[in-house]
Amino acid sequence: LHLRGYLYLLLSQLSLSVNIVCSKVLLRYMPVLNLVWIRFLLAALLLFILHWCWHPGFRRKSQKRIISFRYLNYRDWLYFTAQSLCAGICFSLLSNYGIYYANANIAGIIMSALPAVIILFAVLFLKERLTRAELACVACAVCGLLFISSQHASNGSSYAMIGILLLCIALIPEAAYYTLIKKHPIKTSALL
Repeated sequence: LHLRGYLYLLLSQLSLSVNIVCSKVLLRYMPVLNLVWIRFLLAALLLFILHWCWHPGFRRKSQKRIISFRYLNYRDWLYFTAQSLCAGICFSLLSNYGIYYANANIAGIIMSALPAVIILFAVLFLKERLTRAELACVACAVCGLLFISSQHASNGSSYAMIGILLLCIALIPEAAYYTLIKKHPIKTSALL
């Protein structure tokens, strides 16, 4: 079961890598807001189609999952809204503006620090405890991020620094998204 979770996280990071490179290419031809709007539209259509196709039979073995919005309560809606504001709007806008100003290499390096930021949020807001190994990993990730950023700061333009700053700030709402998911798990279909 844990192996499947790690596989999903690996696929998520691979998707993020593809997203960074594709976004950098597309941002040469269109404004950031257009890119984000089109991406949301295409994702919503794709997820709607997949949800519609699998709607009747989408169940886990021992627990039923919500497959319609009408079964969500006020608190669920509040958390859904917070999650979409964090990961959907804030992260997408900040990261795409950051990718626009910075190069794809630094964007990939900064985004790879996301697990460290998630761990810090888990400690602060979910009261999870860190082992020494996890603490060392977080410290290495943060030190590496600071080192890379300082190297680009001395070599790069002010626009590149704006991009680096936006990418670093984008990690905060994305980590908040993961924290919200753990704080209030909603038994819904992932497609929903």
